[in-house]
Amino acid sequence: DMYRRLMDLNPSLAVATQELVTRMVQDNEVDEAEAVLDKLTGGEAGNTAAEILKIELLLQRKDWPAAEAAARRLVAGTDPNGVGAFQLGQVLEAREQYAEAAQAYAEALEKSTNNLRMMQGLARTMNAQGKQVETIAFLRRRAADFPDNTGIRLMLGGALADRDETAEALRIFESVIEDQPDQSPPYVAVASLFPDDADKRIAAYRRGLAAVPGNLPIASLLVDEYQRLDRVDDLIALYEELL
Repeated sequence: DMYRRLMDLNPSLAVATQELVTRMVQDNEVDEAEAVLDKLTGGEAGNTAAEILKIELLLQRKDWPAAEAAARRLVAGTDPNGVGAFQLGQVLEAREQYAEAAQAYAEALEKSTNNLRMMQGLARTMNAQGKQVETIAFLRRRAADFPDNTGIRLMLGGALADRDETAEALRIFESVIEDQPDQSPPYVAVASLFPDDADKRIAAYRRGLAAVPGNLPIASLLVDEYQRLDRVDDLIALYEELL
């Protein structure tokens, strides 16, 4: 009720819209959530944030035609940051129209050249078409264009790991650790390179915890390793360390 009243005062407040719709969906009031978004989007030209939320809601309901129509309305607008093209890419990807989705993600990236989510979408849909080599080449170019964006380098390392080019992937992940030693993702990425070697995974997680003390995402992965190996003493020591 408070969110409804707030939206009556300021319909363009994206945070209030998102919070209200999220709570409605959590309470399984999906039709009511869609009605709120219909009111805000106003048909052909409306609130962009609400339009995006509506597309995401339609994707959850697997209403592909309506989701695609809403995404194409965004694309037909000014769409200065490529948000509409990105949403269209998500819809087309969900429909397994990978070539068309890749084109939409590429168009989105022309307007937001270092957006990670758009790059991830393009990489996924290229891979879905069997274009792993082209994906790696694309990520190499982006990593060269944006050397300070460690997220791109992590994506490139992951793509190389998928093709069993583990040595180069490891070098890339280590370079990210060198640049950002207090961030957890590169340590998890290093561990992912050793699916058959628990000791090396544990060593990577321990390095991460030493660099980022108390980091719960890393700690939870280390807990899983100790539990699988029945290393109870190590598990107790880890819990004590975290406490």
